[in-house]
Amino acid sequence: MNQIFSVDDIHRKFELRAAIQHLNATSDECWWMTFTFALNVVEVKYAKWRWCKVIHSLRLRCPKIRAVYVWARQFRGAWHLHMVASLPGLTDLDVEGVRVTGEGGSADWRWLRNMVVWHGWGHEMKFRRVGGTALDGAKLANYLGHYCTDKNGLDKVEDKGVRRLGYIGKDVRVYDRRWKSMFKVLVREGKEMDEEMRVPVYLVGRARKRTPGYSGIMIDRRDKESFGQWYRRKVPLWFSLAWEQLEPGEQDRLVSEDISVRRFVELGAISYV
Repeated sequence: MNQIFSVDDIHRKFELRAAIQHLNATSDECWWMTFTFALNVVEVKYAKWRWCKVIHSLRLRCPKIRAVYVWARQFRGAWHLHMVASLPGLTDLDVEGVRVTGEGGSADWRWLRNMVVWHGWGHEMKFRRVGGTALDGAKLANYLGHYCTDKNGLDKVEDKGVRRLGYIGKDVRVYDRRWKSMFKVLVREGKEMDEEMRVPVYLVGRARKRTPGYSGIMIDRRDKESFGQWYRRKVPLWFSLAWEQLEPGEQDRLVSEDISVRRFVELGAISYV
């Protein structure tokens, strides 16, 4: 059976992919890091607390750190974490020593490994240099993007206290969630016009009362109709109200330049991207 993911999870996937590719393209060196706990750490607050200690130490050593990380659970239930980071000053993390004892390897590897272990994480960690080509960055972005949806998914109830994605530093979160299409702008303007045309009414809802002067735009919702169903039913009306206020030349320009407007005018399809 196919699993249905939430809109937020899909957005997080694109955010993570965009951040990884941006870090790879704008950094001299970019590192892919994996951190796990030696014990079966399943408690949310404890895992977050231990990770905050690591972030604090990284900021002290690399004030210009830029990174994006994603939380996930192992099959046994323990927390682990993937991070892609630009760490100016730490240049040879891929020269590894003995993971159990911390001996050998480069000075930067020993410092990072010992710091992470000191803060309660396990010895099984990996620091890998991201390839210099855009294709390597894209592959990594696609791989880690699955952690936001179908791979090692988080429980919506038990894991509510953990944000799936985290960002460190400036200019890391480059994905903009705001809709850029004029279609939604026109729908919003038409909705406001529809509200202004309605006669003020008293509206009594569940455990609340509306005061005189409230437009009562929800009064036309049908029985057992969800908000989404009501909204999609009203979109054609709201769009037409705003569309009729535009000059013919402006209408032609939006149809030719905005794919969401063109889809609705020609096909009646509602889309905001």
